[in-house]
Amino acid sequence: MYKLPYVLVPTIFREIEAAFPVVAKDDLKLLDIGAGSGLIGQKFAARGFSNLTAIDLSPKMLALAEKKGIYKALVCDSLYNWRRHFKVGQFDVVFSCSVFTPGQLKPNALDEIICLVKPGESVCLIVVR
Repeated sequence: MYKLPYVLVPTIFREIEAAFPVVAKDDLKLLDIGAGSGLIGQKFAARGFSNLTAIDLSPKMLALAEKKGIYKALVCDSLYNWRRHFKVGQFDVVFSCSVFTPGQLKPNALDEIICLVKPGESVCLIVVR
């Protein structure tokens, strides 16, 4: 069983609640990088977050995520091509799980992620190896 999301998600929830104590969950715009089948997004939806966007390279994985009915938008592309789909500072929260691994995202992707978060907001990255 793939256990990482079950360990990672509670930490992300705590950080979001600390960063946005008075913002309604529906008002927060979240981006799931490397969303895959939507496993983590599903956990966010179960906690009341409804403004979720997914980006992933795999059309097959995004098709699985789409069946869950939790994402407002699904983008099949590389994070490095985000400018084709998103605006600078479009998201309040950006998260990912298991994408900073060999053959996937490289450390320079952090620059891209920072561009996606609203100016003035904090960026909290949790990288599990």
